[in-house]
Amino acid sequence: MGEKAVSQNLGIAILNKHFLNFHHSIIIMNLVGQVKQKIQKELPGSEVTVIDQSHDHIEHNPTGAHIGVKVKYKGFEGKSELERHQMIYPILKEELKQKIHALAIKTEV
Repeated sequence: MGEKAVSQNLGIAILNKHFLNFHHSIIIMNLVGQVKQKIQKELPGSEVTVIDQSHDHIEHNPTGAHIGVKVKYKGFEGKSELERHQMIYPILKEELKQKIHALAIKTEV
């Protein structure tokens, strides 16, 4: 294989990597939006922040998203941290099956 062909193949490989990273970013951005909407719908009046933490774990599991959620909700009052988490996990049941590899949850009233 000539030097020109090797250079072209390297260029194609780099473009493919950038395309895959871009595609992955779009998928994660959509997932972040879905997670926020679902929690806000199921916990009316909640304040929800969703953060993609996947970049911190790319070597660990490049296929599943690592998502952090912070949920402020008056309905958490009087509930333990475990009970609060048990209110959130069922909301994201489908996402946890296929799209989310890890979910970090912080809650407050």
